[in-house]
Amino acid sequence: MAKEHERRFLCKKKLIPANLPYADIQQGYVYFDDTKQIRVRIEKNVIGLSDNSTSTFEKASFAIKFEGTERDEYEYDILLADGKEILAKCFYTLTKRRYTTTHQGCTVHIDDFGDEIIAEIETPTKDHKFIPPRYFGKEVTGIKKHSNIQKAIKQSKFKVVKEWTK
Repeated sequence: MAKEHERRFLCKKKLIPANLPYADIQQGYVYFDDTKQIRVRIEKNVIGLSDNSTSTFEKASFAIKFEGTERDEYEYDILLADGKEILAKCFYTLTKRRYTTTHQGCTVHIDDFGDEIIAEIETPTKDHKFIPPRYFGKEVTGIKKHSNIQKAIKQSKFKVVKEWTK
């Protein structure tokens, strides 16, 4: 089990570094409520090669996350065929392009949802101090409408029976 310490920020698109490695992600929620989420993810990673061509590979993972100041997170690689089968059974799914970089020794994921770009910085502790990079805008950590689950609900053709209240 890992503890996840993550803060989320809206991004200033014009200031995001160019030519970052990225993955196209499809993500589905098997289950979610106010305290936990279970999701499957398919990543199609695109890698730039020295001859300016690209190579791609796909992988699948399954994660269980619990809410809290320090989130408990269990994430495991699964067979790609299993991941695709589980994803096909999910009502709430999202797609995004995820760019990855680092800032002051922390991993930064920049998720482009099409209508909004959100950066997640993963810090070693919940109280870790850092100077935000230029492309970070307003902090949206904990704001429901900027969560991945809400993005999945918005992108889905299904209606939520009970609103997720985080």
